[in-house]
Amino acid sequence: GGGGGGGGGNGGTPVSPRGGAAAGPKADSPVFGKSIEQLLERQKARHPDLKVPLILCELTRIIEQLGGLRTEGIFRQRPGASEYDALKKQVEDDNFTVSLTTNVHAPASLLKQLLRDLPEPLIPPSAYDDAIAADSPVAALAVYDALPACNQAVVFHLLLFLERLVEPANAAATRMDVDNVAMVFAPSFLRTPSLQLMMTNAEKEKLFVKHLIGAFRDEEDAFSAEAKTEARADVAAALKGDASAPAAKSPVIHPAKSADVEGGARPRTATEEHANTKALPTPPPRNNSSGLGGSGGSGGGGVASDVM
Repeated sequence: GGGGGGGGGNGGTPVSPRGGAAAGPKADSPVFGKSIEQLLERQKARHPDLKVPLILCELTRIIEQLGGLRTEGIFRQRPGASEYDALKKQVEDDNFTVSLTTNVHAPASLLKQLLRDLPEPLIPPSAYDDAIAADSPVAALAVYDALPACNQAVVFHLLLFLERLVEPANAAATRMDVDNVAMVFAPSFLRTPSLQLMMTNAEKEKLFVKHLIGAFRDEEDAFSAEAKTEARADVAAALKGDASAPAAKSPVIHPAKSADVEGGARPRTATEEHANTKALPTPPPRNNSSGLGGSGGSGGGGVASDVM
């Protein structure tokens, strides 16, 4: 541990996942481009006990509600720009009620955008070097243990979602196995510190996310079934109290109007098979027992805009 400050904090301008300086969100967005702390403060009056941003909970719920866990090309296929922009404006107004004919790739793209637009990535710059050096689930878990509590809570919620996404039956339907999911979500966890390191570190960043998903799935002492159940219950209670969460119905899934695909070949049309909708999750932060050094540097810089 200990070496994280150099590679992540002072390695240059953070870049977007596809290269070039990150453009960042428009400054007037009430949610995109805000820090985790700002998002929690914004929802404090309505959800004082919720430890993760409500918009994160709602987007993962919507993705599940629309059958995203069984939609081929989920998180790789892009929605049409008009669909994306319309849903973005809606969620910025705290309106999370969607039509069951909504293109599931729109909330999936917004989820990635929300995470990539954080002023500081989920894995802070001070922990970047430790993360890309993690060569096992146990090493990835040590990086998680050193995160600030609010980052841990968001990562825990994401891992609850990703754990379901990579279940064998879901992965077979989506054609998104754990390697594909880790590749697509690596820019949502980590921010490559310079263009020079982008190609060099891409595989290491993917492996870190893969190891983190593996730790969440297999390390019962670290991520107990009870903690996962409690996290799901916390979010379910928040969503139940939120009038915008409608009862799930069998959706009609439509393929995206745009055929652009992130990270690979064009998927075939989205499957109409619909995964069971479950309440979506939040976590009790684990104790900071690792000596890796906490949150560290400020990690400002640009944020990724390459997401749709």
